[in-house]
Amino acid sequence: MDFSFQYVAFNDLRFTGKWDVHPWDSDCYPEELKNSIIHTGIIHPPYLLQRPDKTFEIVSGRKRLHIADKYLDSDKVGCFILAERFPEKSVLNVLLTDQSTSPFSLAEKARFIEIATGYMTKEEIIREFSGRLEIRKQPSVVDEMLKLLTLDVTILKEIHSGKLQFKMIGEILQIRDPEDRMALVTLFRNLSLGGGKQKKLFSLIRDLAGRSSTPISVFLNSDEIQRILNHEEMNPPQKAQHLGNFLQVKLTPSYLESKKKFTDFSKELELPKNFSLSHSQAFETDKITLAIVFKNSDECLQLLPKIKSAVMGKTEVSRLHSQKLESEG
Repeated sequence: MDFSFQYVAFNDLRFTGKWDVHPWDSDCYPEELKNSIIHTGIIHPPYLLQRPDKTFEIVSGRKRLHIADKYLDSDKVGCFILAERFPEKSVLNVLLTDQSTSPFSLAEKARFIEIATGYMTKEEIIREFSGRLEIRKQPSVVDEMLKLLTLDVTILKEIHSGKLQFKMIGEILQIRDPEDRMALVTLFRNLSLGGGKQKKLFSLIRDLAGRSSTPISVFLNSDEIQRILNHEEMNPPQKAQHLGNFLQVKLTPSYLESKKKFTDFSKELELPKNFSLSHSQAFETDKITLAIVFKNSDECLQLLPKIKSAVMGKTEVSRLHSQKLESEG
Protein backbone atom coordinates (compact mmCIF):
# COMPACT_ATOMS: atom_id res chain seq x y z
CA MET A 1 0.00 0.00 0.00
CA ASP A 2 1.15 3.51 -0.84
CA PHE A 3 1.20 5.11 2.60
CA SER A 4 3.77 6.40 5.04
CA PHE A 5 4.07 7.58 8.62
CA GLN A 6 4.75 11.20 9.46
CA TYR A 7 4.00 13.90 11.99
CA VAL A 8 1.30 16.34 10.87
CA ALA A 9 0.42 19.74 12.30
CA PHE A 10 -3.09 19.88 13.77
CA ASN A 11 -3.68 23.05 11.70
CA ASP A 12 -3.24 21.00 8.52
CA LEU A 13 -6.01 18.54 9.38
CA ARG A 14 -9.34 18.75 7.54
CA PHE A 15 -12.41 16.84 8.67
CA THR A 16 -14.99 16.64 5.86
CA GLY A 17 -17.09 13.82 7.29
CA LYS A 18 -16.71 12.00 3.97
CA TRP A 19 -15.32 8.86 5.61
CA ASP A 20 -17.00 9.17 9.01
CA VAL A 21 -18.71 5.88 9.97
CA HIS A 22 -20.45 7.30 13.05
CA PRO A 23 -21.51 10.90 12.34
CA TRP A 24 -24.28 10.73 14.97
CA ASP A 25 -21.77 11.02 17.82
CA SER A 26 -19.21 13.35 16.26
CA ASP A 27 -18.91 15.40 19.44
CA CYS A 28 -18.64 12.47 21.85
CA TYR A 29 -15.76 10.25 22.88
CA PRO A 30 -15.36 7.68 25.67
CA GLU A 31 -13.79 8.92 28.89
CA GLU A 32 -11.46 5.91 28.92
CA LEU A 33 -10.15 6.84 25.46
CA LYS A 34 -9.41 10.38 26.65
CA ASN A 35 -7.59 9.13 29.75
CA SER A 36 -5.60 6.61 27.70
CA ILE A 37 -4.37 9.26 25.24
CA ILE A 38 -3.57 11.73 28.02
CA HIS A 39 -1.43 9.14 29.82
CA THR A 40 0.18 7.25 26.90
CA GLY A 41 -0.50 9.27 23.76
CA ILE A 42 -2.01 7.87 20.56
CA ILE A 43 -0.91 4.23 20.33
CA HIS A 44 -3.04 3.46 17.28
CA PRO A 45 -2.20 6.17 14.68
CA PRO A 46 -5.09 7.61 12.64
CA TYR A 47 -5.17 7.47 8.84
CA LEU A 48 -5.12 10.66 6.76
CA LEU A 49 -5.56 11.22 3.02
CA GLN A 50 -3.21 13.80 1.51
CA ARG A 51 -4.94 16.58 -0.45
CA PRO A 52 -3.64 18.64 -3.40
CA ASP A 53 -3.36 21.75 -1.18
CA LYS A 54 -0.94 19.87 1.15
CA THR A 55 -3.53 19.54 3.90
CA PHE A 56 -4.78 16.16 5.14
CA GLU A 57 -8.30 14.78 5.15
CA ILE A 58 -9.17 12.64 8.17
CA VAL A 59 -10.11 9.10 7.12
CA SER A 60 -10.21 7.52 10.57
CA GLY A 61 -9.27 8.43 14.13
CA ARG A 62 -11.17 11.72 14.38
CA LYS A 63 -11.85 11.23 18.09
CA ARG A 64 -8.24 10.34 18.80
CA LEU A 65 -7.11 13.46 16.96
CA HIS A 66 -9.64 15.68 18.72
CA ILE A 67 -8.51 14.47 22.14
CA ALA A 68 -4.82 14.81 21.27
CA ASP A 69 -5.31 18.35 19.97
CA LYS A 70 -7.24 19.35 23.07
CA TYR A 71 -5.24 17.67 25.83
CA LEU A 72 -1.69 16.94 24.62
CA ASP A 73 1.04 19.58 24.74
CA SER A 74 2.01 19.33 21.08
CA ASP A 75 1.10 20.99 17.79
CA LYS A 76 1.76 17.82 15.77
CA VAL A 77 0.58 14.23 15.78
CA GLY A 78 1.91 11.03 14.22
CA CYS A 79 -0.35 9.55 11.53
CA PHE A 80 -0.40 7.11 8.64
CA ILE A 81 -0.59 9.11 5.40
CA LEU A 82 -2.38 7.79 2.33
CA ALA A 83 -0.99 9.31 -0.87
CA GLU A 84 -3.07 11.87 -2.76
CA ARG A 85 -4.05 9.41 -5.50
CA PHE A 86 -4.77 6.54 -3.16
CA PRO A 87 -7.73 4.62 -4.74
CA GLU A 88 -11.08 5.19 -3.03
CA LYS A 89 -11.78 1.45 -2.88
CA SER A 90 -8.49 0.98 -1.06
CA VAL A 91 -9.43 3.80 1.35
CA LEU A 92 -12.57 1.79 2.18
CA ASN A 93 -10.41 -1.23 3.02
CA VAL A 94 -8.18 0.91 5.22
CA LEU A 95 -11.21 2.41 6.95
CA LEU A 96 -12.72 -1.00 7.66
CA THR A 97 -9.40 -2.40 8.88
CA ASP A 98 -8.71 0.57 11.15
CA GLN A 99 -12.17 0.35 12.70
CA SER A 100 -12.02 -3.43 13.15
CA THR A 101 -10.30 -3.11 16.54
CA SER A 102 -13.87 -3.00 17.90
CA PRO A 103 -16.84 -4.65 16.14
CA PHE A 104 -18.94 -2.43 13.88
CA SER A 105 -22.38 -1.68 15.25
CA LEU A 106 -25.34 -2.23 12.93
CA ALA A 107 -25.59 1.53 12.41
CA GLU A 108 -21.88 1.76 11.55
CA LYS A 109 -22.25 -1.05 9.02
CA ALA A 110 -25.09 0.87 7.37
CA ARG A 111 -23.03 4.06 7.26
CA PHE A 112 -19.99 2.22 5.84
CA ILE A 113 -22.19 0.78 3.09
CA GLU A 114 -23.53 4.25 2.35
CA ILE A 115 -19.97 5.53 1.93
CA ALA A 116 -19.09 2.56 -0.28
CA THR A 117 -22.05 3.17 -2.61
CA GLY A 118 -20.27 6.30 -3.82
CA TYR A 119 -17.51 4.18 -5.34
CA MET A 120 -18.86 0.65 -5.87
CA THR A 121 -21.94 -1.18 -7.13
CA LYS A 122 -24.14 -3.16 -4.74
CA GLU A 123 -22.72 -6.37 -6.13
CA GLU A 124 -19.15 -5.19 -5.58
CA ILE A 125 -19.92 -4.12 -2.01
CA ILE A 126 -21.37 -7.54 -1.19
CA ARG A 127 -18.50 -9.35 -2.87
CA GLU A 128 -15.80 -7.27 -1.20
CA PHE A 129 -17.21 -6.61 2.27
CA SER A 130 -20.08 -8.96 3.18
CA GLY A 131 -17.77 -11.33 5.05
CA ARG A 132 -16.00 -8.64 7.05
CA LEU A 133 -19.25 -6.81 7.79
CA GLU A 134 -20.99 -10.09 8.65
CA ILE A 135 -24.00 -9.41 6.46
CA ARG A 136 -25.90 -11.64 4.03
CA LYS A 137 -24.35 -12.11 0.60
CA GLN A 138 -27.27 -10.57 -1.28
CA PRO A 139 -27.29 -7.17 -3.03
CA SER A 140 -30.72 -6.45 -1.52
CA VAL A 141 -29.00 -6.20 1.87
CA VAL A 142 -27.45 -2.92 0.72
CA ASP A 143 -30.89 -1.32 0.37
CA GLU A 144 -32.03 -2.81 3.67
CA MET A 145 -29.03 -1.35 5.49
CA LEU A 146 -29.43 2.06 3.85
CA LYS A 147 -33.01 2.24 5.15
CA LEU A 148 -31.60 2.41 8.68
CA LEU A 149 -30.01 5.75 7.87
CA THR A 150 -33.44 7.25 7.14
CA LEU A 151 -34.25 6.99 10.85
CA ASP A 152 -33.93 9.94 13.21
CA VAL A 153 -30.45 10.44 14.63
CA THR A 154 -31.74 9.68 18.14
CA ILE A 155 -32.91 6.26 16.95
CA LEU A 156 -29.60 5.68 15.15
CA LYS A 157 -27.80 6.32 18.42
CA GLU A 158 -29.94 3.67 20.12
CA ILE A 159 -29.13 1.20 17.33
CA HIS A 160 -25.44 2.09 17.52
CA SER A 161 -25.35 1.54 21.28
CA GLY A 162 -27.16 -1.79 20.93
CA LYS A 163 -30.02 -0.63 23.13
CA LEU A 164 -32.55 -0.93 20.32
CA GLN A 165 -32.63 -4.64 19.65
CA PHE A 166 -32.26 -6.07 16.14
CA LYS A 167 -35.70 -7.72 16.29
CA MET A 168 -37.31 -4.32 16.76
CA ILE A 169 -35.54 -2.39 14.01
CA GLY A 170 -37.60 -3.93 11.22
CA GLU A 171 -40.78 -3.14 13.14
CA ILE A 172 -39.67 0.46 13.69
CA LEU A 173 -38.92 0.88 9.98
CA GLN A 174 -42.47 -0.20 9.12
CA ILE A 175 -43.91 2.64 11.21
CA ARG A 176 -44.38 5.59 8.86
CA ASP A 177 -45.02 8.36 11.37
CA PRO A 178 -41.69 9.73 12.75
CA GLU A 179 -43.43 10.79 15.97
CA ASP A 180 -44.69 7.25 16.54
CA ARG A 181 -41.20 5.87 15.96
CA MET A 182 -39.68 8.33 18.40
CA ALA A 183 -42.35 7.69 21.03
CA LEU A 184 -41.63 3.96 20.98
CA VAL A 185 -37.85 4.29 21.05
CA THR A 186 -38.06 6.81 23.89
CA LEU A 187 -40.28 4.42 25.83
CA PHE A 188 -37.85 1.51 25.34
CA ARG A 189 -34.92 3.69 26.40
CA ASN A 190 -36.60 5.10 29.51
CA LEU A 191 -37.71 1.63 30.66
CA SER A 192 -34.33 0.03 29.80
CA LEU A 193 -36.08 -2.80 27.98
CA GLY A 194 -34.26 -5.80 26.53
CA GLY A 195 -35.08 -7.37 23.16
CA GLY A 196 -37.84 -9.75 24.25
CA LYS A 197 -39.62 -7.15 26.37
CA GLN A 198 -39.33 -4.55 23.61
CA LYS A 199 -41.04 -6.92 21.19
CA LYS A 200 -43.78 -7.91 23.62
CA LEU A 201 -44.60 -4.35 24.67
CA PHE A 202 -44.55 -3.16 21.07
CA SER A 203 -47.06 -5.84 20.04
CA LEU A 204 -49.45 -4.77 22.78
CA ILE A 205 -49.11 -1.08 21.96
CA ARG A 206 -49.48 -1.64 18.21
CA ASP A 207 -52.60 -3.79 18.63
CA LEU A 208 -54.30 -1.47 21.10
CA ALA A 209 -53.48 1.71 19.17
CA GLY A 210 -54.61 0.04 15.95
CA ARG A 211 -57.85 -1.15 17.53
CA SER A 212 -58.85 2.45 18.24
CA SER A 213 -57.17 3.92 15.12
CA THR A 214 -55.04 6.08 17.41
CA PRO A 215 -51.46 7.15 16.56
CA ILE A 216 -48.95 5.37 18.80
CA SER A 217 -47.54 8.66 20.09
CA VAL A 218 -51.03 9.81 21.13
CA PHE A 219 -51.85 6.43 22.67
CA LEU A 220 -48.68 6.47 24.79
CA ASN A 221 -49.45 9.99 25.93
CA SER A 222 -52.78 8.95 27.48
CA ASP A 223 -53.33 9.77 31.14
CA GLU A 224 -53.47 6.10 32.19
CA ILE A 225 -50.10 5.25 30.63
CA GLN A 226 -48.44 8.48 31.73
CA ARG A 227 -49.46 7.80 35.35
CA ILE A 228 -47.53 4.53 35.17
CA LEU A 229 -44.49 6.02 33.43
CA ASN A 230 -44.28 8.99 35.80
CA HIS A 231 -44.86 7.02 38.99
CA GLU A 232 -42.35 8.31 41.54
CA GLU A 233 -41.99 5.14 43.62
CA MET A 234 -41.51 2.58 40.83
CA ASN A 235 -38.15 1.90 39.14
CA PRO A 236 -37.96 1.25 35.34
CA PRO A 237 -38.35 -2.57 35.57
CA GLN A 238 -41.40 -2.17 37.81
CA LYS A 239 -42.89 0.40 35.47
CA ALA A 240 -42.30 -1.95 32.53
CA GLN A 241 -44.02 -4.84 34.28
CA HIS A 242 -46.93 -2.68 35.43
CA LEU A 243 -47.34 -1.19 31.97
CA GLY A 244 -47.21 -4.63 30.36
CA ASN A 245 -49.92 -5.96 32.68
CA PHE A 246 -52.06 -2.88 32.13
CA LEU A 247 -51.84 -3.17 28.33
CA GLN A 248 -52.44 -6.91 28.37
CA VAL A 249 -55.59 -6.56 30.48
CA LYS A 250 -56.76 -3.75 28.23
CA LEU A 251 -56.27 -6.01 25.20
CA THR A 252 -57.58 -9.20 26.82
CA PRO A 253 -59.66 -8.32 29.93
CA SER A 254 -59.56 -11.88 31.30
CA TYR A 255 -55.75 -11.98 31.27
CA LEU A 256 -55.10 -11.41 34.99
CA GLU A 257 -57.76 -13.90 36.02
CA SER A 258 -56.32 -16.51 33.64
CA LYS A 259 -52.82 -15.78 34.87
CA LYS A 260 -53.83 -16.26 38.52
CA LYS A 261 -55.55 -19.56 37.71
CA PHE A 262 -52.49 -20.75 35.83
CA THR A 263 -50.17 -19.75 38.70
CA ASP A 264 -52.36 -21.56 41.24
CA PHE A 265 -52.52 -24.61 38.97
CA SER A 266 -48.70 -24.66 38.62
CA LYS A 267 -48.23 -24.49 42.39
CA GLU A 268 -50.65 -27.35 42.97
CA LEU A 269 -48.58 -29.62 40.70
CA GLU A 270 -45.51 -29.23 42.95
CA LEU A 271 -43.18 -29.75 40.01
CA PRO A 272 -39.46 -30.53 40.53
CA LYS A 273 -37.10 -27.57 40.24
CA ASN A 274 -35.92 -28.62 36.78
CA PHE A 275 -39.50 -28.67 35.47
CA SER A 276 -41.25 -25.51 34.24
CA LEU A 277 -44.73 -24.90 32.94
CA SER A 278 -45.70 -22.18 30.46
CA HIS A 279 -48.94 -21.08 28.84
CA SER A 280 -49.70 -19.83 25.36
CA GLN A 281 -49.23 -16.16 24.48
CA ALA A 282 -51.86 -14.16 26.40
CA PHE A 283 -53.75 -17.44 27.00
CA GLU A 284 -54.96 -17.36 23.41
CA THR A 285 -55.23 -21.16 23.47
CA ASP A 286 -55.53 -23.75 26.25
CA LYS A 287 -52.19 -25.36 25.38
CA ILE A 288 -49.64 -25.77 28.17
CA THR A 289 -45.94 -26.50 27.65
CA LEU A 290 -43.88 -28.54 30.10
CA ALA A 291 -40.11 -27.97 29.88
CA ILE A 292 -37.52 -30.19 31.53
CA VAL A 293 -33.91 -29.14 32.13
CA PHE A 294 -31.41 -32.01 32.26
CA LYS A 295 -27.98 -31.68 33.88
CA ASN A 296 -26.29 -33.09 30.80
CA SER A 297 -26.79 -35.41 27.81
CA ASP A 298 -26.18 -38.52 29.93
CA GLU A 299 -29.04 -37.67 32.28
CA CYS A 300 -31.25 -36.95 29.27
CA LEU A 301 -30.46 -40.34 27.71
CA GLN A 302 -31.09 -42.06 31.03
CA LEU A 303 -34.45 -40.44 31.81
CA LEU A 304 -35.95 -39.88 28.37
CA PRO A 305 -37.01 -43.54 27.82
CA LYS A 306 -38.88 -43.48 31.13
CA ILE A 307 -40.59 -40.24 30.21
CA LYS A 308 -41.55 -41.57 26.80
CA SER A 309 -42.85 -44.77 28.35
CA ALA A 310 -44.97 -42.86 30.84
CA VAL A 311 -46.40 -40.51 28.23
CA MET A 312 -46.78 -42.78 25.23
CA GLY A 313 -47.16 -46.17 26.83
CA LYS A 314 -44.67 -49.04 26.67
CA THR A 315 -46.32 -50.67 23.63
CA GLU A 316 -46.03 -47.53 21.51
CA VAL A 317 -42.40 -46.93 22.56
CA SER A 318 -41.52 -50.53 21.65
CA ARG A 319 -43.22 -50.16 18.28
CA LEU A 320 -41.30 -46.98 17.43
CA HIS A 321 -38.05 -48.57 18.58
CA SER A 322 -38.66 -51.59 16.34
CA GLN A 323 -39.39 -49.33 13.37
CA LYS A 324 -36.13 -47.47 13.96
CA LEU A 325 -34.15 -50.75 14.07
CA GLU A 326 -35.79 -51.94 10.86
CA SER A 327 -35.01 -48.70 9.04
CA GLU A 328 -31.39 -48.79 10.21
CA GLY A 329 -31.13 -52.43 9.20
